[in-house]
Amino acid sequence: MTKREVVIFFAGVEAFHTLSHLVLSVSGQLPVRVFGFNVTIGLEAWAIATGPGRLRPDPDRSVSRAPPSDTVPRVRQ
Repeated sequence: MTKREVVIFFAGVEAFHTLSHLVLSVSGQLPVRVFGFNVTIGLEAWAIATGPGRLRPDPDRSVSRAPPSDTVPRVRQ
């Protein structure tokens, strides 16, 4: 499998996932309780609008990490 084929596969998975949320939201089956959690029309709209790939943190604005140990200045005592 090439990288292109893998990317196309996951694009199809994401498209199917989005379409399943759309069908669920317009089917008239909501609200529904799943594992003690209420899935409402508003929650479905949020899931469609944000999706899993749209909320990834920006790597340049990520939580600050400690610098590598070799760059930490040593304090003389």
